[in-house]
Amino acid sequence: MTEIDQITVCPLCRENSSRSFFLFMWKGQPMARCTSCKLIYEKKAPALPIQQSFYENNYYESLSENLPEINLARISLYHETLRQAAAVKRTGRLLDIGSGYGDFLKLAREHGWEAWGIEPSRAASEAASQIEGTHTFAGTVEQADFPPNHFDVITLWNVVDCLPEPVSTMKRVYEWLAPGGTVIIRTPNTPFHVLIHRLYLSLKPLLGALGWKREAAVFLGANFDCHTIKLLLTKAGFECIKVRNARPTQGDAYRVFALSFLMNWAKTAVFRLSEWAAFLSGHRIFMGPSLYITAAKNGSGCATFDSPAERRVWIKRCILYGLAACGYLCLLPLWNKLFKKDRNVRILLYHSVDASVTGDMTVQAQDFERHLQLINRHYSVLPLHEAVAALQKGHRPVNPSVVLTFDDGYQDNYACAYPVLKRHGLPAAFFVLSGEGGDDRKTRHLSRAGAPEYPLMGWEEAREMAAGGMEIGSHGKSHSGLLSLSVSAPEQELQDSKRLIENETGRPVDFFSYPYGTCLDYDGRTKFYAKQAGYKAALSKVFGTNGVDADFYALKRIGVEASDTLFTLRAKLNGALDLLVLFDLPWVRRLIRAVNRCIVSDPILLVSVDFPPHTDGVSTISRELSVRIANAGHSVMVIGPQDKGAFEFDAEQKYRAFRVPGYEWGYWRFVPIFFTMPWLVFRHGVKKVFAMNIAYGGFLAWIISWLKPLDYVIFAYGYEFEKVKNNAWVRRLYLNIYRRAKEIVCCSDLVRERLVAFGVSDKKIQVLYPAVDLARFRPVPVPDHYLKGIGLAGRRILLTVGRLVQRKGHDRVFLALPEIVKKFPDVVYCVVGIGEYESALREKVEQLKLGAYVRFMGKLEETELRYLYNSCEIFIMPSREIAEGGHIEGFGIVFLEANACKKPVIGGGSGGVKEAIRDGITGLLADPESPPDIAAKVMSLLQDPDKARRIGEQGYDWVRNSFSWEGYVKDSYRFLTGKDMA
Repeated sequence: MTEIDQITVCPLCRENSSRSFFLFMWKGQPMARCTSCKLIYEKKAPALPIQQSFYENNYYESLSENLPEINLARISLYHETLRQAAAVKRTGRLLDIGSGYGDFLKLAREHGWEAWGIEPSRAASEAASQIEGTHTFAGTVEQADFPPNHFDVITLWNVVDCLPEPVSTMKRVYEWLAPGGTVIIRTPNTPFHVLIHRLYLSLKPLLGALGWKREAAVFLGANFDCHTIKLLLTKAGFECIKVRNARPTQGDAYRVFALSFLMNWAKTAVFRLSEWAAFLSGHRIFMGPSLYITAAKNGSGCATFDSPAERRVWIKRCILYGLAACGYLCLLPLWNKLFKKDRNVRILLYHSVDASVTGDMTVQAQDFERHLQLINRHYSVLPLHEAVAALQKGHRPVNPSVVLTFDDGYQDNYACAYPVLKRHGLPAAFFVLSGEGGDDRKTRHLSRAGAPEYPLMGWEEAREMAAGGMEIGSHGKSHSGLLSLSVSAPEQELQDSKRLIENETGRPVDFFSYPYGTCLDYDGRTKFYAKQAGYKAALSKVFGTNGVDADFYALKRIGVEASDTLFTLRAKLNGALDLLVLFDLPWVRRLIRAVNRCIVSDPILLVSVDFPPHTDGVSTISRELSVRIANAGHSVMVIGPQDKGAFEFDAEQKYRAFRVPGYEWGYWRFVPIFFTMPWLVFRHGVKKVFAMNIAYGGFLAWIISWLKPLDYVIFAYGYEFEKVKNNAWVRRLYLNIYRRAKEIVCCSDLVRERLVAFGVSDKKIQVLYPAVDLARFRPVPVPDHYLKGIGLAGRRILLTVGRLVQRKGHDRVFLALPEIVKKFPDVVYCVVGIGEYESALREKVEQLKLGAYVRFMGKLEETELRYLYNSCEIFIMPSREIAEGGHIEGFGIVFLEANACKKPVIGGGSGGVKEAIRDGITGLLADPESPPDIAAKVMSLLQDPDKARRIGEQGYDWVRNSFSWEGYVKDSYRFLTGKDMA
C-alpha cells in the first residue's frame, strides 16, 4: 500500500483539511482531528482502488494465525447481537457487512435467520459461501445491489472505521434496511485508543518488561467516538440511535500480552469501570475500548440493549458485588468453615438457559457452561433424591456438595441445559408445570408474562430427560400462588399436578417446588398438604443451604440468575453472599411487593393549559412528552384545554385525556383544573406530575405534595416568573413551589440564569432545548392550488408563527415593511396564530396602510402550516424583552421548525432566541427594537437567494444533528421518575 492520495476533506463532515490539525503518527501515517466534527482520521489515505485491493487480497493474511482465536473470542458477542436482533424481529432476513469467513452468518442461520453477507476478500467470501443456507456477495457495499427495504437487521463488525466514504455507504445501508429494521454496529472507541496509545508511548519500556508484546491501540481510516458515530448515522437518516460500551471479547486473541490469562481480568475491569462512568454520567461518557451501537429506520425498531430487563440485571449485579464485598470483609466464608456449614447441601435454582434471549431469569448458555465447570472443580454434584435421603438420615455429605434444580420446565431446559448436563455427566431436577394435562401446557403465569420466547417443554422431551437420568418434579398446575387459592384448592393443586406428571412420564414424582417460593408463598397448611400428597420434600426459593436440621417441606435454595457472574456464584456457594438472607425476611419481602405494586400501577399526570391541537411552544412540548411516553408503554394521563379538534386528536393517542373548559378565560382557567387535578391524583394514585405551567399544575402539585407523596417536575420558559419577580408575596410562593419540585426543566441557558437570579437553587435546574419532530416539519412540495387558493401565488412570503402577544415583535416587522416593499413590492407578511394582541396588531396595519402586504392567517391545521413553512422565503420573529410584565422569549421552537423546512430565519437578538439561532449560520439576529435593522436583515436575504438557501440548508443540518425529541423526552422522564424510559 504505497500509493498515497492526499485527503482534502474530512470523510464525515466534508470540511476542508485545513480545518483539521495533526495529532500523531500511526504506522507511518499522519492522524488528524477535524476541528468541525472532531473525527480522527488518516490525513493521507490510500487511493480507493488500492484500499479495495488490500481488503480483497491481503487483509486476512495478516490475521491468519489469529483468526480461530478471534472468532472464538467473539462467540459471546455474536450471541448478544442475535439477542438484539431477535428483540426487533424473532427471525427474518439478516445482512452482515464484512462477514469474513461466515462464522457469524453460520450462527445466525442456526437461530433461524435468512443469513446474507458482504465480504470484499475473495478467499473469505468463497469460504463463507460454502456454509449451507447462507448467501455471500463477494465485493463491497458500493458494488452490491440489493433492493430497498430488503433486510430486517444489518450488522457491521468493526467495519465503519474502514469505510472510505462512511456517509454515502451508510446511506446505502439505510436504503437496504426495511422500515422498523435495525442496524447493529461494533467499532473501536477512539478516546480509549488515543489514551492507550499515549500511555504506551510514555511507558513502553516498563510495559515491555511486564510482558506487553505489541501496542493495543487501533486506528484506521475513520475513527469514531460516541458523538461522531451518532453524527454519521444521523446524516445517513437513522433514528433512535443508542450507544453503549461494547462487551469485551474473551481472552487475548490478538496476542497483545505475554501473560494472556491476565487479559480477561484486565478487560473485565476496564469494562466495569466504563459502565460505571456511563451510568454516573447519564450515558454521556463512554470509556470502553469499543462501542456497541444500534439505530433504527423510521424510528420503530429501536435499540433494545438498554431494555428494562438488562438494566435490572445490571443493577442486581452491582448489588451482588457490593454484598459479596461486605461478606468477604466480614470473613463469612471462614465462619462457614469453622461452623462446618460448608458441609451443608447447596441446592441451586435455575429457571431458563438460552443464548438468544435476554431476561432477568435467563442464564446465557455459555455462562451456564462456565458455572458447571466451576462447580465440577470444587463440589460434588448430587441427585436431589440422594441429597434429601442423606439429610433425612442425619448424614451430611463428606465433600462440599451441590444439587442442580430448574423451575417452570421451559423448553430451553431441554434444548440448552440438558445437552450440557449430559456432556458433563451431571444430574439435575426439573420442576415442571403440569397444566391441565396433554401437550398444550400454557398457563396463566406464562401468558401474563407475554413470553412466546419461553415455551414449556413437551411431555416427550420430559420423558427423554427422565430416561437420561434427570429427575422430574412438580411445580403445580398453573403457577398460581398456593396461598392465593381458595381453602381446598392448594391440596387439589398438589395432588393433581403430581398425578398428571406421573401419568405422562411414567415415573414417580417425589418432590414439589412452590410457585414463586418466597416465605410469603407457603405456610404450615401448604407444607402439610405437600406431605399428604406423597411428596418426600418440597423446595422453596428462600436463600440458604440445608443441614440435617432442615425443614424438608421448605428446603432452601440458592437462586442463580442472569445477574450472576462466576464471582457472585462462587460467593453464593462459599457463603460470602449469605447476607442475601436479609431479602427473605417476611417484612422485607412484604416491603418489596408493596414497592413493586406501586411501581407497576404508577401513572404519570401531565397538566398543561396549552395542549394540542394548539400549536405554540408549550403545546408542542406537552404533546411530545405525553405522546412519546405513552407510546413507550407507560401509563399517562393528561389534563388539557377543550378546543375544536381536541377529541379527534386524542382519539389517535395512547394517553388518557381529561379536557377542561376555560382556555379563553385567562387566569380563571385555573378553576376547572383546581377541581380536576386533585380528583385524578387521589382517584388514580398518581405520584408523579409534569407541571407544564407553575401557576396551574405547579401550584396544585405543590399543595397536594403536602397531603401525600408526590413528585413533580416544573417546566420554566422565563416569562412566567419574570412577571412576578417584583411582587414579594407571589415571588415567595413561586420559590416555595420551585423548592419542593423534584427538578425544574428550563428551555435555555438564559432561562436558567434568570431563574437562579430569581432565587432558585442551580442544583435543581436542568436545561433541555426543545426540538422538532422531523416527520411533521420537513421540506415538502407545495401544491400550486394551495397558494392560489389563499391568494398568495407569486408573492414572496415572510412568515411568523406564534401566539399574538407583544413580545413576539410583529409590530416591529410592520414598521420595517414600508422600507422592504419599496425594493420588493411583491413581498407579503403572513402572521399565523391567535392571541390577545390581535386587535392591536390589526389597528397597527391600518395605521401604516399595509393591508396589501400583511395577511392574518389565524390558527392553521398542521398540513396547511407545513405548506406555509415551505412556501415562505424567510421566517421572521423579532422577539424582544419587555421589562414591564416580565415578557421574554425563552427559546423559540418555531425557528427550529422553519429550519427543518430548510428556511432561513431572522430573530430578535434577545432572550433565549440567541440559543435557537446561530447568527450567520442558521439565521440572522436583528435588533428587535430597530425596524431599520430588521429591514436590512430581511432585504439582505431577499436580494441574495443563494445566501438564503445556504443558510436554510445549514439550519436544516443543524436541527437534524442537534435537536432530538427522543432525548428530550427520555431526560424529562428520568428527571421525574429516576429511571430510564424503556
